[in-house]
Amino acid sequence: MVGNATDLKDLLAKTRPDFTIQNLRDFTDWAEQRVLAGDPSSNLLILASLGLDKDLVREEVQTYFAAYLKDIGKPYPDSLEATVYYFRRCFKILAWSEDENVVWGTLIDTFDRWYEFDSAMLSRVVNYWNGVRSDFVDCFDEEYGYLHVMFPRHFDIPRQKQCDYIRETAKRFFWLLECEYTCSLILKNSS
Repeated sequence: MVGNATDLKDLLAKTRPDFTIQNLRDFTDWAEQRVLAGDPSSNLLILASLGLDKDLVREEVQTYFAAYLKDIGKPYPDSLEATVYYFRRCFKILAWSEDENVVWGTLIDTFDRWYEFDSAMLSRVVNYWNGVRSDFVDCFDEEYGYLHVMFPRHFDIPRQKQCDYIRETAKRFFWLLECEYTCSLILKNSS
């Protein structure tokens, strides 16, 4: 599913070891939608019912989510696979968010840090987006325009078109990481 709706891969993105799950209700809300859609898993039903609790317990949510993954034969992702899902989720937010503040916030929050991967392919994707963030956020001055860019084509993008450019480019990267074949190449070619 494309758009802002949470899917399984979005939740798998939140299994990264260094990722702090900020909203456990994403898991229970997703489980509730799956149950309503007719998924018969008892672990999914329990996960959905946890959403009735006022305060969710992280361990319970993670236990039943992992049990559901086992039910459907999906192994719990390792760190690199969860990271691929994490960037897929970020591109999904960048591509389909209607709020420009969310687009800029996601761009800055996601690509304003250093990442190290065992995958050269994923590193190239992230390095490109670090460059987009750098060009549009760090190297653009309201008075003088671009002071410096990593990618010369960004010189041709006026400030009022930057958000549209980010959205359209993020769609391409979302579809790249949505493709199982691409993901398998990223995981296979890691060192």
